[in-house]
Amino acid sequence: MDSGRTDIAHRLEKGHPKTSLSGRNLLRLILVLLPAVVLPIFSYLYFPSDLLWDDAAFVLKYVENITAGYGYRFNATDAEPIFGSSSFLFTILAALLKLVPYLSHDFLFVRLPGLLGYSVTLLLSFRIPSRQCGLIGGLLGMLMVASVPQYFSLADS
Repeated sequence: MDSGRTDIAHRLEKGHPKTSLSGRNLLRLILVLLPAVVLPIFSYLYFPSDLLWDDAAFVLKYVENITAGYGYRFNATDAEPIFGSSSFLFTILAALLKLVPYLSHDFLFVRLPGLLGYSVTLLLSFRIPSRQCGLIGGLLGMLMVASVPQYFSLADS
């Protein structure tokens, strides 16, 4: 193998079993991606959109002021920015998403980054245990993490 070529490129060229999407690997990919996509969509559709947890009200106030042109301030009348939000990047991302016309409905501009983070967390909760315990261990890890948000939503209502 040429020293400039990567191991992954060599595997793809040779049809290495870990990189081919046939049979068993395709089933494994579906078993992993399906819950990581379906569960966040289910969470969005099934659980109420007006349920705000933790610092959501702070984030919404910052997003409102950012999109109104006041900058990163909790109160529009503050002389200088006050960094009181628990997640600076999440707040900025939510403010950018609120500028998209269809995302400002139903708090979607705040919920979308959270749902994306939920998907990534589900994928990681599969990946980490699957290295030691295989497919079943990974799916059990994903199931364990997936059950937590629904439990708190039902317990809070």
